Amino acid sequence: MIPAGEAVAAFVASGQFAPVLEACKAYIWDKAVQLETLQLITAVGASDPDAAGAAGAVEGAVRIMEATDDDLACALNGVRALVALTASRTNLARAKLAGADNEVSAILDMYSRDGELQFRAAALAKTLGEMNEAQALEAAPPAPKVNKWMSLRTAVAEGRASELAKGSLPGFSGVSAVVADKAREGIAPLMAHLAEGIEDAELSMWALDAAASAIEGSGEPPP
Repeated sequence: MIPAGEAVAAFVASGQFAPVLEACKAYIWDKAVQLETLQLITAVGASDPDAAGAAGAVEGAVRIMEATDDDLACALNGVRALVALTASRTNLARAKLAGADNEVSAILDMYSRDGELQFRAAALAKTLGEMNEAQALEAAPPAPKVNKWMSLRTAVAEGRASELAKGSLPGFSGVSAVVADKAREGIAPLMAHLAEGIEDAELSMWALDAAASAIEGSGEPPP
């Protein structure tokens, strides 16, 4: 097992986090892939929230939550991801401007009987409430010229949803074994393998799982 701190540093230094987040948009409606993406965001955000935020992790997490909040695991891990990321004031501003307040409020309403999610989401809502919109605009870095997460929605609206839905994950297969071999070689080979096979939803899911596990030190996100 790669030491968690070293894995995070290597992953961030590789410059692959932003491309991975971008590539995972192709499976925005595939909850298995997005769950792994949220766990990866949490692992990187807990270690280096500023680097994660600069890579687009805050906006990415909010968009994933909006698309998958009908799934309890995705909702919970989305909240965990934002809790980790908003330890940075800049990321808190990003979250405010990305619409995190509305999404967290929706999750609180949807899962009123889930104690853990209520506890975490209520704490996150309180943190978000500590900054108003004017403060967020002042604290946030300049917005990119193109909101690439919105371009995904456009692609879906143009009829690509059926293509994205092909990625049902059938379970263990030879794909997971190949990914495991790449993960043992290190973060860089694993990310290169993901880049080569990003159109394969199953490969993407296993690669993201391996990356999250290596970076955080286990398959579970930080509490």
